[in-house]
Amino acid sequence: MGALGVVLLQAGIITVLLLERRRRQSAESRSRLHLMEAIHLNQPATAGAMSSSVAHELNQPLSAIRNNAEAALELLRREKPDLDQIRQILLYIQQDDQRAGDIISRMRGLLKKRSEIEWQEFDLNDATSNAIHIIHGEAERRGITLK
Repeated sequence: MGALGVVLLQAGIITVLLLERRRRQSAESRSRLHLMEAIHLNQPATAGAMSSSVAHELNQPLSAIRNNAEAALELLRREKPDLDQIRQILLYIQQDDQRAGDIISRMRGLLKKRSEIEWQEFDLNDATSNAIHIIHGEAERRGITLK
C-alpha cells in the first residue's frame, strides 16, 4: 500500500509538472506574439520619424553621383581626357551608389512585416555605426555632435 501511495504521489507530481510546462510554453508563445505585434506597430512610427533624415542622407550620394557623372562627361569632352581621373570618378560613383543602396536596404529591413522578421545575432557596434551614419546628416543640420 505504501509503495502504491508513493507511485500515485509521483504520478500526481509528474502530471502537475507536465501541466505547468504546457502552461509555461503557451505563455512564452503568447509573449513572443505580443512582442512581434509591438515591433510591427512600432516600425511605421520609427520609419516616419526617420524618413526626413533618410531622405537627406539619400540625397547626398545621389547628388554626388550626379556631380561625378557630370564631371566625367566634362573630362570626356576634352581633346585628351585624363583616363585615370575618369576611373577615379567612376569608383566614386560606385561607392556612392553602394551607399544609397545600403540606405534603401536598411529602410526596407525596418519596414518588414512581423511574419518576415528573422531573429538573428548582430554586432551592436556595427548597428550603432550604421545608425550614426544614417542620422549624421540630420544631426549635423541641427547642430548636434554624435560620438
